[in-house]
Amino acid sequence: RLVLLLLNQPLKHADSLFMSLWRRADLRICADGAANRLYDSFHSPTATPSSSPKPLKSTDSDTAEQYIPDGICGDMDSIRPDVSQYFAHRGTEINHVRDQDTTDFMKCLNWIDQLQVRHGWTDSAMTVIAYGNLGGRLDQTMSSLYVLFNFGASKQIYLANPESITFLLPKGKNQIECDWYKSQPACGIIPLGVSSATVTTTGLRWNLDNTETSFNGLLSTSNIPDAPEIVVDTSEPVIWTIELK
Repeated sequence: RLVLLLLNQPLKHADSLFMSLWRRADLRICADGAANRLYDSFHSPTATPSSSPKPLKSTDSDTAEQYIPDGICGDMDSIRPDVSQYFAHRGTEINHVRDQDTTDFMKCLNWIDQLQVRHGWTDSAMTVIAYGNLGGRLDQTMSSLYVLFNFGASKQIYLANPESITFLLPKGKNQIECDWYKSQPACGIIPLGVSSATVTTTGLRWNLDNTETSFNGLLSTSNIPDAPEIVVDTSEPVIWTIELK
């Protein structure tokens, strides 16, 4: 099962990757203010927010109705009343979680666990693609990486935007397919959340050979895949990131 989780970052109207993921997803969730981003991407940007929904662009009326999320979750400190009203009237479930000790990203992941049980999907693996979480404010980016490191071992979580995809590689041997390696996308192995990791790779332009990587030592960034399959053998969990080009 594929879950598309939109986070609160700008969403381009003609984002082909987003539209493809939206069509493929079994469940579509907005984290609080991400609902504003979704709404605004298909509605007139010149309209003034009010208690009533903004008027649609005439060319987007039919398109906008195809982008109604299944749910919106968070502490609701960012979503506008007009946006909440618009989606609620079209069947979107609003889950207001008042807890201030977790981020909206974490709230959504916890809710996805509940929705998995509700839908009877407990026998299916859940893949969560968190979209629009890298870039913008550094503290929000670091928070997303924190979630990836702390939840990524128990869930299949991918951080994605039109430029890159990032995910956790658990301890041990990992195989990564990269069909677009001939376009020479930049990639990196980041030992975030651990003091260091000893890494051996194959399939990269500059392979690591039982090499210790750390923030106060060597980091493998701006590397390039040299084959359609990359193998990363690591002594500790590490973050893998690669360009989409």
